[in-house]
Formats: sequence, C-alpha cells, structure tokens
Amino acid sequence: MRGYPDWGGFVFHYVYKYFSPVENHFGKYYKPNPKNVGTYIPITYDTFGTYYPDIKNKTTHPYKGRVFMIVNPETLSMSEWNTMNLQNIFPQSKTFGQRTAGADGDVRTIKLPGGYNLEFTGNGIFYYNGSQTQKVGVRINEFIEYSDDDIIQKRDLELERILKDL
Repeated sequence: MRGYPDWGGFVFHYVYKYFSPVENHFGKYYKPNPKNVGTYIPITYDTFGTYYPDIKNKTTHPYKGRVFMIVNPETLSMSEWNTMNLQNIFPQSKTFGQRTAGADGDVRTIKLPGGYNLEFTGNGIFYYNGSQTQKVGVRINEFIEYSDDDIIQKRDLELERILKDL
C-alpha cells in the first residue's frame, strides 16, 4: 500500500469477492451536507455500491494465513481506504510502516473569490468502531523509523522487518 493503487477495484471486487465476509463493514464514510456547510451526512452501506459490490450468492473463503501490509506517508486516499478494508477482511494481518497521509476521502473543491479554488479531502472517514483516520492515518501494528544512513543505503526496513517474521 505504499503509494496510490493503479486500480482500486482489485480489493473491492477480487479480494472482497473471494475472501471477505458478506457484510464487510470496515469503515464509516460521511459526505458533506450541502444544505448545512460544515456538517456531514452518513453514507449508508446499502447506498455504497462502489465500495461494496452486490454479489449474488456470495460465498466466503476465510484465509487464515499470514498477511502483511506496508504503509508509509505516500499511502493516501484510496490506499488508506484499501488498507482499512484489508485489515477487516484479514483480522490476523499486521501493518508495518510509517504514519500514512491521513487524507482519505474524495477531493472537494470550494470556489473562492478571485477565481481561486480550495481543494481538500472533504469526507469524514472513520474505522467502523468510530476511530479517526483523517489527519491521523490508518492503524499500524509496528511503526518503522528510518535513520539518515538507512535512507542513504536505500534500505527497505519494512520489508526487512516482515522477512524476519517469515
């Protein structure tokens, strides 16, 4: 999950279709309320077709093996949402890395005087238990810190850490 995914559908369709429980409620998603700026409206799971495809006669194939995810500050938006999703599909998973961007949610634009636009992530995103992700990032089991020497030597400390567990 380091960086932005080439295609968000991989997790939503293929992983979800095969491994996920039928109801995979991993996050809460709120959109801005256009009738009352500064407030939000919850988006319910039954209207969430993009993120929860309606698969007729879905079967579940639980995976009990080891799952590792690597995150860093370039994990943002869809990468954070996918990480939250995968953490729920694979509760035994471990997430290693650095704090993520905390910038999940769709980009919103407000037109300002003078022809300027203000763009920001305007949705409220939370884990299903209500814990915050925006400005905070996703849950990480083990934080990895790099020294200047690690960066100079182009080490991949997250991968090294995971290989120790195999």
